[in-house]
Amino acid sequence: MESNQRGASEAAAGSRVAEAARTVQAGSAALENHFHDQKDVAAPTLLLARLTAAMLELQAARDEFDALVRAAGSTGSGATGNWTDAQRVR
Repeated sequence: MESNQRGASEAAAGSRVAEAARTVQAGSAALENHFHDQKDVAAPTLLLARLTAAMLELQAARDEFDALVRAAGSTGSGATGNWTDAQRVR
């Protein structure tokens, strides 16, 4: 039963990472569109704030996922795949 709970927690954390990554991608696209349309105008504060918040959420989601994977690996479940700093997109 504990293995099922751990698997469900890892799946939920993975879904959170995926959703956060999509949000970062959407925020980045919004900024790109803004600059494409208005070349000489500064980025709106709201777009920058949304992208910053999305990036912070992505980092938190990845940290949570990493912690779950590390915990699963230390209990002998066979899970591996910790992120290294070189693999992270910051």
